Amino acid sequence: MFFVISKEERSLKMSKLSRLLKSPAVKKGIKKAVPIIMKELKKRKSKRR
Repeated sequence: MFFVISKEERSLKMSKLSRLLKSPAVKKGIKKAVPIIMKELKKRKSKRR
């Protein structure tokens, strides 16, 4: 019973996320944010070495 409810909740959350991701403003924001995140990850990796 609980598993079914969690599945439904998950699908609802995913649909909300997909709607947000589909919006043009968010798409632009992600495109700008991704390279910055990649740079940060590379910096952290190089620091560990």
